Order: sequence, then structure tokens, then C-alpha cells
Amino acid sequence: MSMNKKEEQIGRMKELMKGAPPKLQYAIIRIIGNYDFFEKICQHSGLTENEMQKYKEEALLKEDYLMFAMLCFSQVLEQEE
Repeated sequence: MSMNKKEEQIGRMKELMKGAPPKLQYAIIRIIGNYDFFEKICQHSGLTENEMQKYKEEALLKEDYLMFAMLCFSQVLEQEE
């Protein structure tokens, strides 16, 4: 992956942090800090848009911010394909 593409994806993740609760900001920072690892496990989720939305809603209800951030990161990666 080119550095520009990676930087763009990180920039999009940082955008999610604006106005987000501190726990979600922390989860996003963890993903950015371990970008290569999370890229490997979040690529090609195989989830439909409806499934993705359902899991994101469930993650927020459970306050599982790392799961929510991972799902968002998965969407960022899929948009780049």
C-alpha cells in the first residue's frame, strides 16, 4: 500500500474522532497506532451495508468502542478498494 493511501485512511479515521466520546477516541488511536495489524483483520469483512450498520449500532449500545472503531475502519478500507 502506498504511504499516501495509508495517510488518507488515517486522516479519515481521525475525522471520526471529532466530537466522539473519549473512549471512542482512544479506540481509534489504538487502531491508528497498530494500523498494519488492524488493516489485516479488518479487510474484506464480507458484511453487507445493513449488517455493518446493525453491528455498529449494537457496538454503540454495548459501549464497545473498539468494535465500533474496527467496523468503521473496515468501511474506510472497503471504500478504498
